[in-house]
Amino acid sequence: MTAPTLTRPAGCTAPTTGLAGYKVHRCRCVGCTQASTDYQNRRARLLAYGQWQPMVDAEPIRQHVRNLGTAGIGWMRVAELAGISHGAVSRLLYGSTNRPPCKRVRRETADALLAVTANPDNLAPGQTVDATGTRRRTQALAAIGWSVSEQARRIGRTCRNHCHVLTIPAVQLRTAEAVKALYDELSTTPAPPGVSATRTKRWAQRHGWVPPLAWDDDTIDDPAASPDLGDERPGLIDPVAVERALAGERVRLTDAERDEAFRIGLARGMSGHAISVALRLSSVTYRRIVARITATQAA
Repeated sequence: MTAPTLTRPAGCTAPTTGLAGYKVHRCRCVGCTQASTDYQNRRARLLAYGQWQPMVDAEPIRQHVRNLGTAGIGWMRVAELAGISHGAVSRLLYGSTNRPPCKRVRRETADALLAVTANPDNLAPGQTVDATGTRRRTQALAAIGWSVSEQARRIGRTCRNHCHVLTIPAVQLRTAEAVKALYDELSTTPAPPGVSATRTKRWAQRHGWVPPLAWDDDTIDDPAASPDLGDERPGLIDPVAVERALAGERVRLTDAERDEAFRIGLARGMSGHAISVALRLSSVTYRRIVARITATQAA
């Protein structure tokens, strides 16, 4: 379940929209009024069936919000994603003046908070994340000639600040996303020939940095993963897994197996698009496989 996306109704001026806007802030816009009407109708229907239970135990909800905090999503961010006021979530976690944390919460509040999940899309832009993928992407682009200063310019950072991603353990989410977008754009395009590109490649080589072709989308962010330096022995390819993948089954393939599946698909007359769909390849992975196969054929 994903967090609800709230759209402020036209004419609404309440800090919190919906039922809270109607009851707490006395907003009478169309959206808040409709939320109140829906609530009253639901309440009347459940009362008629003897199923009206407006309050639920707060402890599981409180623990869920704390778990989200451990995952990097602070309680204020949770409140925003759930469309709940900061005050309501604060009372749930910490209580208020002379009052302990609440023991019960409204079902609507509980449902909205439980709908917020610990996934990267829910992190605040300023939240820090592991820098492994960001560092590897920066190094890989340097390995094909894109200087760190040019990378920094393209994402709107200074060279001094951007150089820090090569050494620090964590970066802000907005930085990680900007570097990933740049990497997706440039990873299959070597830097234009010139003195800067040559120096950058030599510098990357001295530091042992590998090019984008050595990484795949599902390994580059994994701190435990190692780059694929081309040591792909035929014995590591499972022909059964390759055939199942080409048939459209969801099979986890190694880079060598994915490349082999692509070659076999082409040999059978399948289009690149059809193979990409069968293997569930992203556009970036597709371009890298084509680049690897082309480089192998050229050699």
